[in-house]
Amino acid sequence: MAYNSTQLDTIIRSLLGVVKYADLRSKEWDRQTDAIKMQFANAQMFSENKERFFLFDVHISEELKHEAVIGGTKFITQFFNKRCHDKGLTCPRLAIIDTKKSRAQGGVNGGFGNMHVHGGALVPEGKNKTWLRDHLREVFGFIPKLDGNRHQMRIHPVDTDQHSSFQDRKGSGVSGRTNYILSHVGTTYNDLKLNDDGKRKRRAPLDRARVNKNSSGLAKGIPTNFCSEIMLWDNQSRASARSAFNDWVNFHKEVKPQIQKLQAA
Repeated sequence: MAYNSTQLDTIIRSLLGVVKYADLRSKEWDRQTDAIKMQFANAQMFSENKERFFLFDVHISEELKHEAVIGGTKFITQFFNKRCHDKGLTCPRLAIIDTKKSRAQGGVNGGFGNMHVHGGALVPEGKNKTWLRDHLREVFGFIPKLDGNRHQMRIHPVDTDQHSSFQDRKGSGVSGRTNYILSHVGTTYNDLKLNDDGKRKRRAPLDRARVNKNSSGLAKGIPTNFCSEIMLWDNQSRASARSAFNDWVNFHKEVKPQIQKLQAA
């Protein structure tokens, strides 16, 4: 099953206050920032089936971390996307590479040695957390024991009470989780030397930065809102996110004139 318009109401509520129609100067999907696309991808998977959508945090085995960067850090996503396909993790999914230490780990930058992933996946019908755990372990390797008896993997449903802010947009539940993941992007790009010419700061893709220059929030064309080089994203959920975004835009195009008429009456 893929996206259908009956999911739109859940998507609108999930993104309320985080993705604002007024923030977008361009209403074309291809011109949106990666931050906007991530929000729609996760919200769409969540809206399709809340019982089959799981969030996950996984530490990558030492062996696979080093294997992933043999061709350079710019190829990490290609390496793990291919492993997802080869190991059967072909359900709708979106994950982000992260190198930042959590508060439990003492905070501050973690570097390459702390490389892990945060993501979400819509498991196939009839499958559960155990299926996802087995496939994540196939993709990211197995670590017998982490320091401090920490777990290598955590799989959990969306916590509707989780709140997180990013670019002055506060989200809860699935959008809050996405904001949390996005807040670590700058650190990861720096740690993996993905910035331009190895500099501490990076530039946004020039074409989309210009288009979104006067946008606001997650839609603004600034480097922080772009993260394609650390995204593990499948084509199925990408297509569904695009459809959901287009329906969301059309909804707001139709609703705004109606509201204006009511206000003028």
